[in-house]
Amino acid sequence: MSATADRFRTPLYTVAEAARHLGVPASTFHTWARGYSRKPEGRPEVHGASLVTVIKGQPRGSALLPFVGLAEGLALTAIRKSGVTMQRIRPALEVLQKELGLDHVLASKSLYNVHRWFGNSVRLRGAGRGL
Repeated sequence: MSATADRFRTPLYTVAEAARHLGVPASTFHTWARGYSRKPEGRPEVHGASLVTVIKGQPRGSALLPFVGLAEGLALTAIRKSGVTMQRIRPALEVLQKELGLDHVLASKSLYNVHRWFGNSVRLRGAGRGL
């Protein structure tokens, strides 16, 4: 296996380890890694997909994040610490993934070329709304 494949496929970090490295609560990073489903009383169920790369099928408590997942978490942490809400980040990432055709937008050099997409005054092409 090549070094490039290892960055994407070799599990190196547990959710707790990644959270500690990035200085975010483990519960927050767990949501970023595994996604979520919530069923508020009297309201429709809502779902959020995972935002960082994980290796599926790993035993509970074992390493499941490859290096690229930690890099994605670092970018997501920086975006959140700058004050951008998850309600703005999730749709922006979907558009970026579609427009750039990348699987790992948060760990891509292309993200830095379009960082202005996360500003309040910028409008997403095709989305028809500001971030």
